[in-house]
Amino acid sequence: MTNQLINGDERASSAHPAGPHYVHAEPAPELTELHAQALVYERLPTTPVSVIINWCQRAHDCLARLARNDPSGIKQWQELLLPFLLKSAFLQRCHDKPQGYAGDYLTIQMMYDDAPRGIDHFGRAVDFWAMAQPCPRAVRNRRRLVGDLVRQACEKFSAPSVVSLGSGPAAEVFDLLPRHNARFTLIDIDADAIGYVQEKARLCSAAGRVATVQGNIIKMVLRDEGRLPGNHATFYSMGLIDYFRDDLVIRLLNYIHAKLAPGGTVLLGNFRPDHPNVALFQHALDWPLVLRSEQELLRLVGQSQFARSPAKMGTEAEGVQLFVSCVKRDG
Repeated sequence: MTNQLINGDERASSAHPAGPHYVHAEPAPELTELHAQALVYERLPTTPVSVIINWCQRAHDCLARLARNDPSGIKQWQELLLPFLLKSAFLQRCHDKPQGYAGDYLTIQMMYDDAPRGIDHFGRAVDFWAMAQPCPRAVRNRRRLVGDLVRQACEKFSAPSVVSLGSGPAAEVFDLLPRHNARFTLIDIDADAIGYVQEKARLCSAAGRVATVQGNIIKMVLRDEGRLPGNHATFYSMGLIDYFRDDLVIRLLNYIHAKLAPGGTVLLGNFRPDHPNVALFQHALDWPLVLRSEQELLRLVGQSQFARSPAKMGTEAEGVQLFVSCVKRDG
């Protein structure tokens, strides 16, 4: 909590004769009001969901204003208001990171499922609000983008090989299996994520079309030991390079370029710098991302082996996540 220094004078000398001491600053009136309202709303099971959703949005917007104008107040926000938001099952998982990182396969699957849960009536309402935020909506939107990518690959290649980097639950793959004759290779560092998709593939009798690689993509990029062969039609990643430094993104692009067939395509997603939930991710969920603009993504492409290749920028329907796509030139 923000501390205020008070010089050791006659007001403090009797209690602290050794010199100066610190006292806690009073919370801003908005924080105090939001905290008091939450105490009431969570205790009354009859509180309308719409009232709790409105409270969530005001708490969210308060954090965003603090991040912009008064970062010293963020700690008080975390102490007074964050515990109420963490009654949401989704936000709690993001915050606790049971797999060791925020965007694990089940967290992503929760966004796909869009089925609000929580520890009580208040928590379920918070979950409903959270699932309707721009970032979870963007995650659901991007799932549909892969359909266009695979369709185009099928038009260009016979039984194309498609590689998903940081595949997570790979829900988009199972959407597409009945509609296209593509073969998929799913790469993820998380053994539980790999087991999850292997079981899904077995249950839908698609194990022959879904290969898995449990591996650290950073290590694969920095030292290619041949775990992934070449001549693939498509590479894509929806939420991977948000965690990578610029130099590693360039190395990743070079690795993909070497593994693509001529005419093959790569599609990489990255959250943009000014998306509406920036403060929520950073200060409430401790979910750090490297946010990049269109210009920054195109600059990285220009420093890679794709520099002479056609590159396009786009976004999912929410406008929260950017996507850069490149085609490997023939020859």
